[in-house]
Amino acid sequence: MKVVKNKCNGITNKNLIKTFSAFLLIFFFAFCLVNQKVFAEEDSKNLGIKSINDPKYVWTVAFTNAGDFNSIKNNIGVRELNGNSVGKLVNVKVEPGEDDKTVKIIPPTSGYEIGKSYRIIVGKGAKSKNDKNMKRDVLLDFKVTSEIKVNVKVEVSEVLSILKKISVDCDKTANVKKYKIEGNNNLFHIDKEAITLFNGNSAKIYLCDNENNILGEGTIDVSKSNENTIIVR
Repeated sequence: MKVVKNKCNGITNKNLIKTFSAFLLIFFFAFCLVNQKVFAEEDSKNLGIKSINDPKYVWTVAFTNAGDFNSIKNNIGVRELNGNSVGKLVNVKVEPGEDDKTVKIIPPTSGYEIGKSYRIIVGKGAKSKNDKNMKRDVLLDFKVTSEIKVNVKVEVSEVLSILKKISVDCDKTANVKKYKIEGNNNLFHIDKEAITLFNGNSAKIYLCDNENNILGEGTIDVSKSNENTIIVR
């Protein structure tokens, strides 16, 4: 994904810390805190694969119970993934999260490589504060892509056809935080609807990050109520 240096509306917030806590994908790892019967099961559980487009995305791992940070830190790693083969260890940092049930995985200084796949491994050696281990390793695979798929919904007023309601939705791991519509000088947060007037049948929409840099743009059909899909590369 190429970041264009233009600014949406010319506004830049220098004090904004670039975090992604509002859009972090949180996945859960349960500690076994009570005695249970032992069943034959696999040594690991794979939670599937996700896509991110920010090479410096920060993952948050959330546990159901308070964890022992040192044991968790020593049992979390990220490795390169080549097909089904696990490659070399990636130099990430594990830091405490907002509370004792969460930790954050900080990416390498240069970020993950676009186009590559990786695997997060939370080993069963991770313990709760009650000294209970996880039952098995938990895995999450992810790929760093260079494009963002954005869905734009247009609703036309039945009373006044030039009055439109616009809503934008995209993957929560994307760096798209705001949008601007042609003919309207306001910036809208990605989770807020925009009410605006259009005389024509189409309009430009600009997608921005938290610092108001334009990440991409597209043309949407505003002639009728419909849904548009924009691919930002």
